[in-house]
Amino acid sequence: MNLVIEPIRQEDLPEVLAIEVTSFSIPWTREMFEKELARKDLSQILVARLTDIGNPPPLAGYICYWILGGELHVNNLAVDRRWRRRGIGGALLQTALEQGRLRGARCAFLEVRASNVAAQTLYLRHGFESAGIRNHGSKRKGKPIRGLTYGNCRKALWNLRPALLPIRPMPWPRSSRPSGPTNRSAELATKPLFDNLFPDPLLL
Repeated sequence: MNLVIEPIRQEDLPEVLAIEVTSFSIPWTREMFEKELARKDLSQILVARLTDIGNPPPLAGYICYWILGGELHVNNLAVDRRWRRRGIGGALLQTALEQGRLRGARCAFLEVRASNVAAQTLYLRHGFESAGIRNHGSKRKGKPIRGLTYGNCRKALWNLRPALLPIRPMPWPRSSRPSGPTNRSAELATKPLFDNLFPDPLLL
């Protein structure tokens, strides 16, 4: 299996969306991915392409992450069901971490359902550590969330993050969009939180 990991192209979106809808109970929409593609100063999306299978080569998975304030935030990670348990998710994760280091990230952070043991096993195997468990959001009641950190992220700050950083990026509701000019830091500080901010990666 010959795997190439590279930046997403616009024409990859249909395959990415096909993987997304089979991987998550609350999948991202095309609009959400397009908004991430437009945030080139903040958001990065990498895809894993199987270059020795088919013509054109199919996508096997993808990862979306932010680099913000010296931290890398994993927002979305999924692998096509046909190609899981072959190290593709780990390869995407390690590539994102290396790209983050090259761009000045000192640590990484993500959240996953506490019940998703398979995903936690993947992240722990690649150097992440548990930062604790908490409940999240009205739609997630009864479904605790575990925070995982990598590198020098201070675990004690994790309990503050629901009020500080939206880990799963979402579009502005029309009624909440600023009417005047705003800088990037102000936008991130005031961006509203949603009940489905957090990814639920599977074993990849």
